[in-house]
Order: sequence, then C-alpha cells, then structure tokens
Amino acid sequence: LTKRGYSQDKIRENVDYEILGGVWQDLHDDKRPKIEFDTTELNDFWLEISSWLQQGCPHMVEITDAKDWMSCADLWN
Repeated sequence: LTKRGYSQDKIRENVDYEILGGVWQDLHDDKRPKIEFDTTELNDFWLEISSWLQQGCPHMVEITDAKDWMSCADLWN
C-alpha cells in the first residue's frame, strides 16, 4: 500500500477493516450471491469469473470461507 502512495492513516484504516472482517460484516445479511477471487497474482482469474457468471452466479462463499488477507500483509509493504 505504501508503494501505491497510500498515507499511513489510510493503510491503518484498511488494515483495521480487514482485521475486523469489515467486508464480510457489511455483507452478512445481504442475500445476493457472493464469491471471492484472489487477484494478488496475475493469473486467469477472469476465467473463474466467467465460469461463475455462466453458472448463474451461485452463492459460493460464506463468512467461514473468507480468505485471510492479513496473512498476505507482507506483500503490501
């Protein structure tokens, strides 16, 4: 995040949000289909997105399936 020019306050805010599972908490009661893609590395994740769309966007993740993005924190600096 530092390399992207984020301020220390913004980095701290993002880390806090991730630690608290902010996205998942925001979506907890939302009934729309959800899926999570790891795009930290360049790959063909767009093929996964296309496949998901072709399947009718089934609900594929629950809060227990959430990726632990904090385990990738060393990649952010």
